[in-house]
Amino acid sequence: MEKDRIPLQPFSLEGKVAVISGGASGIGLGTAKKLAEYGAIVAILDISEQNGNVAAREIQQGGGKAHYFRCDVRSAQDCKKAIEDVVNALGRIDILFNNAGVAVRKNAVDLEPDEWDLALDVSLKGQYLLTKY
Repeated sequence: MEKDRIPLQPFSLEGKVAVISGGASGIGLGTAKKLAEYGAIVAILDISEQNGNVAAREIQQGGGKAHYFRCDVRSAQDCKKAIEDVVNALGRIDILFNNAGVAVRKNAVDLEPDEWDLALDVSLKGQYLLTKY
């Protein structure tokens, strides 16, 4: 005997505010597009103003809702300001996707200290700062 089946409801994020760090390219941009497709209002945080604005326009032209906010996730001041700006502009934050990251493609013994610092500051410290604020 077959169990009663409950049909899957279409997935919706209608009206939810989704913040995506590193949202102007790569995995971040792909995620921003998909979240917008499901109805989320996307807040793209990225260090690149040019790429961030292009990404937001691309999502808008596809029928989604997207805004760009400049943020260098290595900076506590930038992270705090970006989160405050998102809340001021969009009212709240429902989803935070800490995506910004830097991969240095070298063996650990070949890394320079400044390369190590950059990778940790973007990929780890930035996650902490955005979540904190």
